[in-house]
Amino acid sequence: MTYLDEKNTRTALKNYGVNFLFLEETDSTNEHLKRVLSTSEFSDPIALVAERQMKGKGTKGRQWADDPENCLKFSMLVEYKGMEKYLPRLSPLLALNLAEIFQNLDPSVRIKWPNDLIKDFGKLSGILIEAVRKDEKLFLIFGIGINLFNSSELNREVNRKISYLFEEKKQEVLRRSEVVEKLVISVLKTISSCVEKDDIVFCERWKKLDFFYDKIISLQSPTEQLTGIEKGITPSGELKLLTDGKIKEISNGELSIVL
Repeated sequence: MTYLDEKNTRTALKNYGVNFLFLEETDSTNEHLKRVLSTSEFSDPIALVAERQMKGKGTKGRQWADDPENCLKFSMLVEYKGMEKYLPRLSPLLALNLAEIFQNLDPSVRIKWPNDLIKDFGKLSGILIEAVRKDEKLFLIFGIGINLFNSSELNREVNRKISYLFEEKKQEVLRRSEVVEKLVISVLKTISSCVEKDDIVFCERWKKLDFFYDKIISLQSPTEQLTGIEKGITPSGELKLLTDGKIKEISNGELSIVL
């Protein structure tokens, strides 16, 4: 059984100049697109959905838990023609664009630095962006996993609170296709607006949806832990933490917020 209308999804994505691939099973949607890039010529962006991921990847080497009936695994391959100094900004910018578009489905969706969507303190979506060079060009693979419908399997498997985009399980096939289209729109918007200048509007947009803004948070890595008041992000995507009376700017990948 498949949970996505492949034909209608492919037709919808053609309107954005995006090719669509659909797989019943793969190791990882990101890894599959790396293989596509290495073995074929690339022109238009490619979006990929897999029903089942056997080795789905999350951030910091974690495995992304999967329930094919209730989760969506999506990756998109795009050539990046912007300045490389703006690459660290892409991940939080994509999270922000996703949150804004999902606000139309559920106003309680919020963002957690650097790139998670949360709802009711539970993780709703995660993002993993990987860069690949080929023929002196830079390509980006945007991997996005989303919990769509309540899953008893995931609730048992995942050792933390998770949340779901839709409260009721109905019109699953239609909703899944609509979400894929929204993901493509968000990735294309992120690429087009990642930008030739630092944009303070980005910080203000983030602040409106930042779940932890002005709250006491803890950040940790394997070797370090910090506590302070979260004060939003910088135009280049660093987290601003007020600690010991000073603002400390923390780069994406150094530490992560503990829920």
